Parts: sequence; C-alpha cells; structure tokens
Amino acid sequence: MTLVANRISGPEAIDGLAICRRCYESIVCGTPFSDRFEPSFKAQGPQETWTCDPALPSIEDVFTHAARGAGVGWDDVLNVMRARFAAQPCTGPSGSTEPRPMWTLKTPIEDFAVCDQHYHDEIIPSGFSREFTPLLRQQRPGKICVCDFTAINLKLALNLTSSLKADFQHFRDAVATTFRTPRCNASGVVDGDFYGLLGPNGPVDNVDICAACYFSYMRPIGFDRFFVRQNLPRGTGRLCDMAIGVPRAPAYLWKMLKSAITGDFNFFAEHIIAHAQIPQCPTTRAVMDNRKWYGTDEILICEECHYDVVRPSSFPYAVRTCPSFASWHGMLTYLQLPARRPRVDERCSLWASEVRALWDAACVTGDLSAVAAEAREGQANFARVDYSDLMKAHNEFIMASTSAIRLS
Repeated sequence: MTLVANRISGPEAIDGLAICRRCYESIVCGTPFSDRFEPSFKAQGPQETWTCDPALPSIEDVFTHAARGAGVGWDDVLNVMRARFAAQPCTGPSGSTEPRPMWTLKTPIEDFAVCDQHYHDEIIPSGFSREFTPLLRQQRPGKICVCDFTAINLKLALNLTSSLKADFQHFRDAVATTFRTPRCNASGVVDGDFYGLLGPNGPVDNVDICAACYFSYMRPIGFDRFFVRQNLPRGTGRLCDMAIGVPRAPAYLWKMLKSAITGDFNFFAEHIIAHAQIPQCPTTRAVMDNRKWYGTDEILICEECHYDVVRPSSFPYAVRTCPSFASWHGMLTYLQLPARRPRVDERCSLWASEVRALWDAACVTGDLSAVAAEAREGQANFARVDYSDLMKAHNEFIMASTSAIRLS
C-alpha cells in the first residue's frame, strides 16, 4: 500500500494521519491542499494493517466540500480530522456504563442519544449537524448508555433524508416512532403498529411493515402513499418483513434503496409482492410440507431460489410450471426442471452463495455438472455438519453489509 502523510510539522501536525494513493489522487488532489502531503517513507510491515483516513465519512466529506469550492480552509480540514480522531468509538448495542460524549436533538426526544463516533461519521456528513447538540445530562452510576445509531433503521433514515433532500422532520418522526412503539426485531412484536402494501385489489397478503420501518424508510423516500395502516385486534403479533435478522430483509432493503434511487416503486413492490406468495428458502433445514420444488435427480431447488436465481438467469431454462419462459427471445436449449418432491434427507441446493456462483458460471457454459457435483457434496455434508454457526455468521455478514449502505 502506498501512503502519503501530512508533511506539516509543529502545531499543525496530526500524528498517524495516512491517506492511500487512490484516495489522495481521487479526493485530495481535487482540493487546494494536495501540496500539504508527501509520500510516506515508512514501509508497511507484512503483518501490519494500515487504514486510509478519508475512509472515515466526516474526513471524506470535508475534502469533498473543499473540492467543490465550498469555502473550506485548511484550518477547517485540520479541525475535522482532529475531532474525528479524538472521537470515542461506539460501544455497540451492549453500551457502556462509563460517562461518554453523546449527542441528541436540539428539540430532544426522550432517551434518544448518539455516540461521538456516529456523530462524526453519520450526522456531520448528512448536513444536519445543526439539528443536534451535546447531551448535557449526567449519566447515573451504573446506568448503561447505548448509542441509538446501533439501530440500522435510524442510520438509514438519516441517510435517506439527507440524500433525497427530504425534510428533517421525517427523521424526527422516525426517531419518535422508534421510541414510541415496540422495537422492531426478528422475533416479532405484539400490539405494534403495522402497515400493509396496497396492491391493485387492496392490501397485499403477507406484507407487514412495522411503524418504525415505515417512518424510517417509506416516508423519506415518498413511498408512504403506497401503504395503509392495518387495523389489528389487540394482542395480535406480527413479524416486520424488514426487521434486521429476518432472512429476506437485506434483499428488501436493497430493492427499496434501488427504487429510491430510480424513483420507480415497482422495482421494490414487484419483488416484495412476489416473495410474499412463496415460502422462504429453508437453507440448511429439511422440510416435508406441500411447498413447490424444482430440480433434476441431483439438484433440488426451492421455490424462492428458483424465483431469485433460476428464473432471471441468463441461460434459458424452462420449467413446466412457468410457460411464460417459452416466450423468451434468444433461447438456445431447454433443460427441463420439473416440479418434484424432495427426499427426506434433501435440502435446497442453491441457498449458498458458492453454489449460486457455480450456477452463474453454468449460465455461460451451459454445463450444470459443477452445480450437480457441489449439490451432491452439500447433501452429503448435511448429515454430518452442524450449520448453525455458519448460518449465524452468514446473517451477521449480510446485516453488517446492509448497515454500511450509503446513497451518497
């Protein structure tokens, strides 16, 4: 890794500041401050991990504003970098009992607080820092203080409000609703406020969005007009389709964000309506219910993976239950994947990303032998491998990726 470092010495020096060559050329060189940096002569050791400081959003933001001629001086850059380096790291959902710098809204919402790290990484780049103020209350001894930006919906709500230049009131409403209603979670909530998606013939069955996600996502985007509040009897429990930890939530969030960028709600609506009508992929679980399956003697594909992977794939496959496939143009050959019943020891072959990658390769070569071989090996492994830890790590990776989404 080639690094450049601040060459100013004395009181202007920032110890440890480092910028990779790519960010120097693409971000710093567009500002009046490129001559304040020079190549670093320190060699990176084989076991050393170096980080590029403009990867921090607030530092990237100040250089970006400087490149746009926004009247940013070198002192402004130094102040932002020093403040960010001095920020205490977020302690995550477990919180901390130690007194820490926290921020809240100028017009406060009870119990809402954001840590110093998220203030610099999320709030300052959003352009809404004027809406926040240091939290002055004294933390009681032993009280656990948790940063509320550990909730992905609030981070995304701020990013959507900023990126789409929506009214800041949308973010305030998202915060207020998050604290007013039962917290959205992968286990479901009882007596929560839920919204349903409006289809051509009324609300769509099996689509449930909790109030927190509705105000965090749909309101800032402007998609709230496509939803209607559900009138649920007291004591009713529901699982929010966009709750963190729900298997389909990451895909729903990505589809929603793409719809927000393009302004086309149908991209999100068609996906969520289609999936509301089919059961979730059982992944590593064996199921023997009446759901639909596809496959050959060696490959077993659940209805969801067929919809997500097989149906839109570039290699033209036809199945008897989907006659519309026969109207596709440019078809070369057909491989019949009829509906069939799984054996008691079989699982879906396409749930894993590795097998999906092999399927994509088969779309180019027209040869399914590699997919079949991986499916055979996977089915053999099910009998002797505990996949619970793998699935947990898989879900944690997906949600970590989702939480890093930024539209700008």
